[in-house]
Amino acid sequence: MKLSPSLTAIILTFNETKHIERCIRSVSTVAKDIVVVDSFSTDDTVAKAHALGARVFQHPFVNHSE
Repeated sequence: MKLSPSLTAIILTFNETKHIERCIRSVSTVAKDIVVVDSFSTDDTVAKAHALGARVFQHPFVNHSE
């Protein structure tokens, strides 16, 4: 499958170390840019996401649209 140069995947996380690698790898087949918005995880979700090449931002969770 060809990557879309304009597609960005946004992944919301909180303590998802168990799933983040599989999630990022699955969207990396279609999205060139991967952004993880983390709600201040206390596990190594952020470190794993960085290691897999995602841009990571932290923001307190309010709801899915914010």
